[in-house]
Amino acid sequence: MEFQAIERPPQSFQQGLAGEDIQAICRRVYGGDAEVVSAMELGGGRYNNTYLVVVTGRPQPVVLRVAPPPDRQFRSEHQLMRNEFASIPWLSVLAPLMPQVIAADWSHTVVGRDHMVQSFLDGVPAPDRLGDYPRSTWPGFYRHSGAIARAVHTTTGAAFGPLAGPCRATWSQAVLASLRDIATDLDSVGVDAADLRKVTALAEQHSAVVDEIDEPHLLGGDRRPRHRDVHPAGRDHRGEPPCPSRCTSVTRHRMVGRRPWWMCWTTSCATAGVRWSSAIRTGCVWIP
Repeated sequence: MEFQAIERPPQSFQQGLAGEDIQAICRRVYGGDAEVVSAMELGGGRYNNTYLVVVTGRPQPVVLRVAPPPDRQFRSEHQLMRNEFASIPWLSVLAPLMPQVIAADWSHTVVGRDHMVQSFLDGVPAPDRLGDYPRSTWPGFYRHSGAIARAVHTTTGAAFGPLAGPCRATWSQAVLASLRDIATDLDSVGVDAADLRKVTALAEQHSAVVDEIDEPHLLGGDRRPRHRDVHPAGRDHRGEPPCPSRCTSVTRHRMVGRRPWWMCWTTSCATAGVRWSSAIRTGCVWIP
């Protein structure tokens, strides 16, 4: 097989698979006679390892995504791929735009890491090609992107927190659990978490305001326009609904000319609870 891997230092967070591991995974998925013609590691991500794989007898290449080993995952990022997989039934509104999962394996019997094989979607990342289109067409692109984000965020559920669990009865419980996990992660790598603990204390003190949000909404992973594809032809949770307060002044400044995205994404639900929750989640809290 032709194998192209990204070279990384031994201490790098992302550590790739060997060619024989990719061959073993494809034989588990497609049968013992399957042969990998080529596997090319794709850059751009900073968490999973991703490969574009060509298998004999398959009309299209597939994408193999491999999660970090369990002992390299932080508490706040525990089993993100399983959480992503759990989100699929809640994203049916986006089904025509999403890759299809061909196989998912959490058993660690082939390699000691969670992994998924997915269909490959044609297209080019928007930052690479959007500039080739007339600026007069950009509002339509951003309007469509905002509509997609809104469709995700208006999907409701029965509990707060990661879709794969643990589920929480209230939004404040989910926020506090997340903040405490992040503080523990910072402690584990020797980073001062004092400010984060102050934010956590404020969130706990004002939990009644946070709990004005009493209906869980799907919070998608990073679906900003820079992560969209243009075609010539992660961290899903349930939490607060979309609102203008979640676009900070810095974000708004960067989105000059992209207002259609913002207008299609947000709603008029900027209650005190939503504003306070958003400030906590985005770090826009003044700490004395």
